[in-house]
Amino acid sequence: MMQRIPTAVIVLVNIALGIAFVGAAVWAFDIRLPSFTTALAESEIVPTARAFAAECNTRNVPNKEECYIKTFGDLIKRAGFPSAEKVLFALQDIDEMTKSCHVLAHQMGRAALQQDPTRWKELAEAVNVQACGSGFLHGVLEAHVGDDPDFVMDAAFANEVCNKGTDPYRDRMCSHFMGHVALLENEGNVPGGLPICDGVIPQLRFDCYNGLYMEDHQKLALAEHEVAELPKYTPEYAAELEAGCNAYDGERRRACWTEMAEIYAKVWNYEAEKIHAGCLRAPDDGSRRMCEGKAGVILITYPLERTPQQLTAACAPDEKNADQYRSCTSALISALMYYSPKFTSRGVLLCSSIPEEHRDWCFGDLGRQLANIVPDAAARAEYCASAEGNERQLCIQAPTP
Repeated sequence: MMQRIPTAVIVLVNIALGIAFVGAAVWAFDIRLPSFTTALAESEIVPTARAFAAECNTRNVPNKEECYIKTFGDLIKRAGFPSAEKVLFALQDIDEMTKSCHVLAHQMGRAALQQDPTRWKELAEAVNVQACGSGFLHGVLEAHVGDDPDFVMDAAFANEVCNKGTDPYRDRMCSHFMGHVALLENEGNVPGGLPICDGVIPQLRFDCYNGLYMEDHQKLALAEHEVAELPKYTPEYAAELEAGCNAYDGERRRACWTEMAEIYAKVWNYEAEKIHAGCLRAPDDGSRRMCEGKAGVILITYPLERTPQQLTAACAPDEKNADQYRSCTSALISALMYYSPKFTSRGVLLCSSIPEEHRDWCFGDLGRQLANIVPDAAARAEYCASAEGNERQLCIQAPTP
């Protein structure tokens, strides 16, 4: 077993899982840490977001992401997490890159817990998991794992923290994070880490495997801890990982192949056709579909602006099968909503660009999923502003089930 894991070691991961589950969400929690923080007034939210954008988008700032991490960390210290969350959502209207906010949310969750590490369980229960790809939750867990000297990573811990039974999405994202830690605790030894995931309850086991294989493929935390070097993303490296995935079967193989999508994206610079060709090399249909599902999420939530062709490319291979095409498209919309409802405009562009026979259905699905995240119709009207006519109404008004 490796030595204690410093907080800085549990690095940021972009989970981007293709999960089609959507539930109700609360867009800011009401825990303030510490008690002496002074929340921002509502009138201060947008000006603060504008100030952050101006500060971090200047030529003398070498790394915009690191700049945002610092400014939001400072804001949490002086105004609390709820204010910082509101500023982030306001910033998404100003800087397109911040809609893909998983990494930043990680650091915000860490900063919140550092204000009072004893409340980690309370924070893990309270943070909004249905924003930024569950980054807030991962940040809280990340901070706890790094700071608790008595921490022991085993299946019992994962089940205790993750198996809450009230929000399946939260539980799965929690278990995914535990998979990363399982591999790190075993110094990158996959056979050593797998028994931890084996002991996780069945409904969360796949996600634990998935996190473990993501860490094995990309080695972000392992490299930070000097256990392994960061990989060079080449076709040869992809082929090596494929062979490793094929050595497993069942859930393990499917989880391993899910993470191949990210490797293909890095090897072939996010070109949809080449990523799809890579996923086709999976030895069974289940593994192939999981790989393609994650590929779609990676492509749809890419931080920078996307063209209509780039958005529709992810599901293009399924166009000849209407049911599969709609299932694929719905998963893309789900991914957008789980990052931010501010991604609705990208959903509008997606729905406007697919074959005509699917457009009304697509806008209806977008409206349904948006309504699950944003109950207020007036707010949905703002998010759907880029749509027109009947399509805008479908986006705003969730269809009756």
